Parts: sequence; C-alpha cells; structure tokens
Amino acid sequence: MEKPTSTRKSVDDSDDLAAIRKSIMEFNQRKLELEVQKNWDRFYKRNKTAFFKDRHWTKREFVQICPDISWEVMHRYLLVCVLMLSIFRFIDMFTSLAILECGCGVGNLIFPMLDYFPKIFVYACDFSSNAIEYVKNNGSFDPKRCATFVCDLVESDLLRYLEKDSIDIVTMVYMLSAVNPKKMISVLKNIAKVIKPGGSVIFRDYAIGDYAMHRFGSDRKLSDQFYVRQDGTYAYYFSEGIIYKRADCICLCLLLENLVELFRQCCFEAKSCYYVRRETVNRKINLVVPRTFIQGRFIKS
Repeated sequence: MEKPTSTRKSVDDSDDLAAIRKSIMEFNQRKLELEVQKNWDRFYKRNKTAFFKDRHWTKREFVQICPDISWEVMHRYLLVCVLMLSIFRFIDMFTSLAILECGCGVGNLIFPMLDYFPKIFVYACDFSSNAIEYVKNNGSFDPKRCATFVCDLVESDLLRYLEKDSIDIVTMVYMLSAVNPKKMISVLKNIAKVIKPGGSVIFRDYAIGDYAMHRFGSDRKLSDQFYVRQDGTYAYYFSEGIIYKRADCICLCLLLENLVELFRQCCFEAKSCYYVRRETVNRKINLVVPRTFIQGRFIKS
C-alpha cells in the first residue's frame, strides 16, 4: 500500500533538515580551520602572560617519564644526592642539548627549563605571533640560549627553520590537543624530520575524564573527543586504549592506543605512556576538580 502523501513529505522534510544541519556544521568547521590562528592570536592578546602558570613540575615529571635514564643516574651519582637530579641534569654533565618546544605559548615551560638546565638551547615555536612576542619580551629571554619563530606545524615545513636530524628532545605540552585530529599525523611527521634518530619526544596532554571535557555543551562538540571552545580554539581529549606489555620490563602499562599508534606511524616508539591524575582544589568554594592527563616519552627509531 502506498504511504500517505503527508507521511512521505514529512520524511523528505526530515532528510532535508538533516542535510542542512550537516552542511552548516561542515561550513562552521571550515570557518574554524581558517580562523584558528587568528583565534589563538586573540587568546594571547586578551590573556597576555597571566593565563597559564609556569610549569615548574618539569624536572619531577621528566624523571618519571624517563625511568631508564633516571635509574642510570642513581647508579652513577648516588653519592651526590641523586634524588635531586633529573634526566636533563644527567645529560648536562656530558653534552649540550638542542630542544624544540612545540606550541611554546608565552614561555611557561621554556623559562623554567632554561633556569634548571644551563647547557640547553631551546628553539621555541608557536602558531601565534602574539605568543612569540611575549616570549621575546620576557625579562628572562636570552637570544644566546633561545631562538623563536612563528610556525604552523601542520602546514609549514620545519626544515625551513631547523636542520634535518638536529634536535635532541622535542617537548609537546598541551599542544597536540589544539590540532584537528585529522591533521595530527602531519604535525608528528613534521617533527620527525628534525629530531635525531634516538631523540625523544616528551609529551603531555589532555585525556578523557578530565573535568574540563565534561563542561562542554553538546553544541561545542565537533566529533568524538573533539571540541571547540567559546574563543574558537580546539580541545581534543585522548582516549583510553589497551593493556600493553613493555619490552623492557615485566609490568603492564595502560597505554592510549590512538596516541601510541599515531606516533608509531611516524617512526616513533613508545618508551612510556600513562595517565596522570590530579585534583585541583578551590578552597574558596570548597570544590575539588578531577584533572586527567596523559604523558609519555616517544623515541625516534
């Protein structure tokens, strides 16, 4: 029996509405992609250097991320208060290091690193020209120890700024989550060009379960685990993966499958990768906020 005309029209109207919504969503995403650099410039112009705190946790976390190296430190320097040493202190005693900080912002990681580790040289890049200007205008900035440049790590070839296989360590701290997940592999392939074989990527970023993720409304969701903030900047939350047995120890490590596979496709081996869970306490309003991150170390093969 043929369906009533009114029912068929209702179905057609519903399909048309869905197509219109999809078209609007695709248009908005294209617009966001075109304006993402402008949005980050506005972010730093508005917040200046006050939004993020300096990341003085770096030394402690690097020891945890690189347990193989810190264990070697214990053997070599037990008599000189080895617990005060870190991966960088150990390497400092033998050689200088070239470090690339991707998504440096206003220098919240750069300046603590330069303070802790006197022999390193840092190359710092960011999407935002405003952020780079704040780094260069910082009273602690020393052009003899730090070079800055504006760079879109998705579109710009890092070989325009750095020599091939010239970087010892790359730091990516809350940087990759600001990239469209479809383009993350382009960032890692770009980095792979300039990091030395055997060099390390030190990684820290947001993970599913973080309090900030649950604050997004449904209208802010672009795709699974991928959101846009009110200011037009992106936020991606990396997901839980599989139980993986590391080759160099008998323990089981909870890895983030999509992240590890992403690095693997770009010739990086996961040395370590795990969750970091913290609580932020706001005593004024008696609020405890759960924060969830991932961090790890990836070695270029």
